[in-house]
Amino acid sequence: MKKKNFYQKFVLFLVSPKIFFYSSICLFLLVILGTIAQEKLGLYIAQQKYFSSFVSSIFFLPIPGAYLVLIIIFLNLFFKLIFKSSFLVKDLGILICHLGGLLLLFGGFITSFFSDEGYLLLKEGEKKDFYLNNHSVQLSIFNSDNVFICSFSEYQLKNGSFLLNKKIPFSFQILKFSRNISIFKRLNKNCYENLGLSKVFFFKAKQLEKETAKNNAGLVLSFFIDNKVRRFVIFQRVNTLQAITIRKYKYKFILEKVKKRIPFDVKLIKFKKKLHSLTNKSKSYKSFIFILDNQKKQNYLIQMNEPLRYRGYSFYQYSFIEDENSVVSILAVVRNNGYLIPYISSIVISFGLLWHLMVVLNKRKRL
Repeated sequence: MKKKNFYQKFVLFLVSPKIFFYSSICLFLLVILGTIAQEKLGLYIAQQKYFSSFVSSIFFLPIPGAYLVLIIIFLNLFFKLIFKSSFLVKDLGILICHLGGLLLLFGGFITSFFSDEGYLLLKEGEKKDFYLNNHSVQLSIFNSDNVFICSFSEYQLKNGSFLLNKKIPFSFQILKFSRNISIFKRLNKNCYENLGLSKVFFFKAKQLEKETAKNNAGLVLSFFIDNKVRRFVIFQRVNTLQAITIRKYKYKFILEKVKKRIPFDVKLIKFKKKLHSLTNKSKSYKSFIFILDNQKKQNYLIQMNEPLRYRGYSFYQYSFIEDENSVVSILAVVRNNGYLIPYISSIVISFGLLWHLMVVLNKRKRL
């Protein structure tokens, strides 16, 4: 009997509307905090702190993040559907609305964990099969002929960690990694332990920029060469490959934005812009692109508010960079495997509301 009472109380707790009510208030407060924080932290960092986390903080006090709050709301609706829903025809509309809400939350989780975004930069006539992720970097290693060998993700670049790969005959240690740095000249340039740029420069970590694309990452590596420990520094903004000779072979290192492969080629045929009259400000701009997907070839137009959706990828005309010699079109790229789920869930919820409305109207007619 006690077990049965405990089970009933536990079920009543799980399906309590108070959980949904207070969770919704908490979610509303997170939206306010995240919106205010964007001014100081920037969009991406504020999003990561309040909306893409299970636990966040305010004035050093821990608070639930949006992930945790949404999981609580999802479980509350799910248990309400299982244990306390009526499966009669007259309540079918409410049941369908519950299913649509659960599907909408599930779609949000799919989008949050499996979507990706970045930027594709193309000059006229240029063709690429990758885009750049502005929020993270990677350490890439090439041979003396500039042929790619391997890479290490930002998650592996932890201070003090030792890195190795089967494709390279050596290992090295991460002495220092910073997402954003200030570069300084050395006063003493005669330290034999330093190689390459580290003979002349060193860096100090500084606060992250509001726009993550403006961050300049820095990395200090430690190698054991000729029975001596040598230091090697790499800067993200230095686009040239920085070389080091190990066991008579030259290897080149670069700290770069993460490249995400696209299963087809994108080529910019022509870029056009239209200016406001009597000004140099752009009114609109568009890109004429060519997609080569195996044997399939097709021309497309991407312009402001008219993106291209192709094989799960969405391409938006984001901006452009122009100088005296060339124009670079910047396309925002979004890969979202669950992009159809919000549309489907909205249809389900609308159908549930319509069904419930028909039941209520039919009931009134009978009265």
